[in-house]
Amino acid sequence: MKRLCLIFTALLIAAPRGWAAPAQTNASVQEKIVINSDRGQFDGKTGWVIYTDHVRVDHPVMKLTCDWLTGNAPQTNDPDRHIFARTNVVIDLIGDQGKKWHITCNQAIYYYHRQDAVTNETVTLSGNAVAKSDQDTVSGEPLIYDMIAKNYYALTNFQMQHIMTANAPNSAGAKTNHTPANPFLP
Repeated sequence: MKRLCLIFTALLIAAPRGWAAPAQTNASVQEKIVINSDRGQFDGKTGWVIYTDHVRVDHPVMKLTCDWLTGNAPQTNDPDRHIFARTNVVIDLIGDQGKKWHITCNQAIYYYHRQDAVTNETVTLSGNAVAKSDQDTVSGEPLIYDMIAKNYYALTNFQMQHIMTANAPNSAGAKTNHTPANPFLP
């Protein structure tokens, strides 16, 4: 079986900024991203890479698998980054405060654009998109995660379920009548 392995030493996949990356004290520290697939193609002029068949992305805080992935390697004259993953997309990542997420969908699109002092960074999940953690399940069509604002939204069928943990019994063994605070309010 052919194995294509490219190592990008700059950010190519979404995980580091919006999804908790290890703190960096030195701006010159590079993160290692390894992408493996059965087949692939690299266009040296445009910086676009296409991976096909059994694609696996390994990043320090994220693992992604899919059947097809394409993206542009960051260029010094064009900071925009686009990544498209299609067919059987599964993402396991460590989010803010160390929360572990398992995400499934038919297509994921990462978009990063910086112009002047404004940065847009989103991940759009479509085709039965579901993001699950131990306590939360979020779905919608498409399900969009704004990595700057750190929030989910959807154009249709937005659903979010949050599991509240029950209060522990007090020292006398009786349960309290306390209602947990709403986790979505400040």
